[in-house]
Amino acid sequence: EALEYATKAVRLNPSSLEILDTMATIYGMLDRHEESLSSRLRLHQLFPADLNTLLAICRSYDQHMDDPGKCFEFASLAMRVKPEDPRVLDAMGWASYRTGKQLEGEDLLRQSIRLGPTASAHLHLAQVFMGKNEPVKAKEQLQLAEDLATDTETKAEIDRLKDDIARS
Repeated sequence: EALEYATKAVRLNPSSLEILDTMATIYGMLDRHEESLSSRLRLHQLFPADLNTLLAICRSYDQHMDDPGKCFEFASLAMRVKPEDPRVLDAMGWASYRTGKQLEGEDLLRQSIRLGPTASAHLHLAQVFMGKNEPVKAKEQLQLAEDLATDTETKAEIDRLKDDIARS
């Protein structure tokens, strides 16, 4: 039902940041990730320097499209907008790590945590430590992530990594 109202709202005001963002969010909640990304890309065309849109596109490419190269592209754009933002450093660090720049990625993730710890940055650093076969450090980062996590998607990823550590 929300999708129906959002679709009508888009028809009435197709250039509204708030309406297009709501539409993308609804699509994401319905697991219609390609349509969510399409809405966010439309937002990016209209508002190319909107940091939240750039980060949402980056997350979408990372989590739902499994395209670290595109995630890196949008994280780089976010770095131009606000390079000192911990969320941007987290996105850039994770995108760098996933595109083969492991040392740079780890450094950016650590910078992000120093500036403003988030569940996402700790989770990403835990994944870096798992990749380096350092399960003790990964567990520490997962605990910190768990303490900060508020959304179910992040909590589920933390639980999945904890299971991976337990099995190794």
